[in-house]
Amino acid sequence: MNLSMLIAVSGTIAGIFRIHSNRNNGLVAEDLSNNKRLFIPQRGNSFTPLESISIYTEDDTVSLASVLQVMKDKLDDLEVPSPKSTEEEMRAYFEQVLPDYDRDRVYLSDIRKVLRWFTALDACGVIDADPPAAETTETEAVEVAETAE
Repeated sequence: MNLSMLIAVSGTIAGIFRIHSNRNNGLVAEDLSNNKRLFIPQRGNSFTPLESISIYTEDDTVSLASVLQVMKDKLDDLEVPSPKSTEEEMRAYFEQVLPDYDRDRVYLSDIRKVLRWFTALDACGVIDADPPAAETTETEAVEVAETAE
């Protein structure tokens, strides 16, 4: 899963977007749900790269990509609760996904955001979109070898 070009935008235009280009006063981004490009001004909006987000654990932090991948892997066994579910339901689910998350520093609002982001990214197919790096390297090596012959 590659989150490098994805950003979470909060403010007047909220959601998850793919960065298309950068301007002095904002970003041109692509909406993941409908693939339309729009200009998101820097004024009134806050941009957070998804790649830089981590979740606190008791000992260290875990990247958002790792948490989302665990959520995807457990999707058959665990149903993802709605972000409008009760606090107990969301915390119980998150405890099954990341058992050692820091209950003092990970707030309910953080869990709610992760649930929203997972739902949006899974609906767009972003979580399964990229093959693991090792498989890509092997495929590229085979293609290079075939073209060299």
